[in-house]
Amino acid sequence: MPYISKAKREATSWLTRLDLIKHVQEATGYNEIETYKQISEAIEDRELPVVWGDLLESFWKMGGSGFAIQNVDKPPRNPQFWRQGRFDPADPRKGQFDPDDPDRVFVGWNYDFDDPDVREPRFRKPMFWRDRAEDIWRLPNATARDEKKAVDFLGEKLKKDSELGREDAFNMCRQQFPKLKLSGRGFRSRVWPRAREAAGLPPVAPAGAKRKRKPQSVR
Repeated sequence: MPYISKAKREATSWLTRLDLIKHVQEATGYNEIETYKQISEAIEDRELPVVWGDLLESFWKMGGSGFAIQNVDKPPRNPQFWRQGRFDPADPRKGQFDPDDPDRVFVGWNYDFDDPDVREPRFRKPMFWRDRAEDIWRLPNATARDEKKAVDFLGEKLKKDSELGREDAFNMCRQQFPKLKLSGRGFRSRVWPRAREAAGLPPVAPAGAKRKRKPQSVR
């Protein structure tokens, strides 16, 4: 089994911006604008912990666990910051997300010391505390129970076969639990990453060629 760095293990306790948006929408059915509003209000009320990803990584490398609650450099609680759309160079506003990496948000400018007129947008990656997000925006109980069954089942399968593919795993779950309420989206975004974590694997399989499976004989 490959070694998993502490930073990768700790990162499983956090959600990226896109992961958070997907979770809130799946739990509430809200559109994008209302989802942004929900997230911004939770941050404003100090209900949803959020920190900068670069500070978290430094904290973990120094031996810390969880998140550094005493960091001075914290993301803003201003709700308007979290309701911004795509970054617009013609009308830049802090909080707009990076079109090339929607997990990052615009926080200011990097200037060229030799030519102050030259500047580049600076983006940072906020990270949101997973447990609190899942407590605020809870999935329907039936869905949560069914997904936990699938996670437990696949976690054991992955411990025995770390190269099990996602599509094969989804089919195995449907065969093992034909009455489970498993959506393809929920399986991809929650069940599969957590099953891999339960088996001690990174939530996303590394890129590369997969092992070819031998066809199973039909009895």
